[in-house]
Amino acid sequence: MLTSSSSLRDPLPTSALRGLIRESVQGGIGRQVDIRAGVLISIAQRLIFQGSVVWLGFAAAPAYGADVTLNELDGAQVEIIAVIDRKIQLNGPPLFDRVSNNWQLKIDGASLNSVFFSTVAGPSGTHTNPHRAGRFVIGKPHSVRFLGSGDGLWIFESGKLIWLRVYREGAFKLVVTFNRGAGGLACSVHASFPRENGVGTVEFQTEETGRNIRVLSAKTVTSSCRVNRPS
Repeated sequence: MLTSSSSLRDPLPTSALRGLIRESVQGGIGRQVDIRAGVLISIAQRLIFQGSVVWLGFAAAPAYGADVTLNELDGAQVEIIAVIDRKIQLNGPPLFDRVSNNWQLKIDGASLNSVFFSTVAGPSGTHTNPHRAGRFVIGKPHSVRFLGSGDGLWIFESGKLIWLRVYREGAFKLVVTFNRGAGGLACSVHASFPRENGVGTVEFQTEETGRNIRVLSAKTVTSSCRVNRPS
């Protein structure tokens, strides 16, 4: 089981997550995949697995109080910022830094285009890492090459868009929750670093030097999320 490196209360079974990410999902309606990513994600009840692509059954008009659907988000642009304070370790004693993670997403049916970059402020100064752009099929595992490589997966369930990224040790999880408001669609975001069994580490390679970095603890200090629709 993986737990959040900040609260140690964020269960995420390692075997289920790695199994889901490392193999294409095959099967029919009703297949159950158990990846409790802190919000008890159940991917089957309303999802149709067709090959390795996740499709949702959409209602013509959402019922009052119902979850936001992927159909409602089609064509939307989502801007996300999650600022995380980290206690990390390279080769010496622990250090503290602050990372501003920025995503710009464009949802296109069952796919999304993502542009991501991060700015790190620490003892050695402030630097911005390269922008990383990619196109992802929601529900289909992808190989992710930066930060020491690994596997990643976007999923959508119960009005939440979730990014799961497995490192050599531990993982990163981003949960974007959508809701309807008077001004249209809105969203909120939470980020965490799940780790295995509450006692393992989160370890990957730094962007700037390629050195191994361990995340000893992490806490989201501020976040923002905005849904835009082009006119």
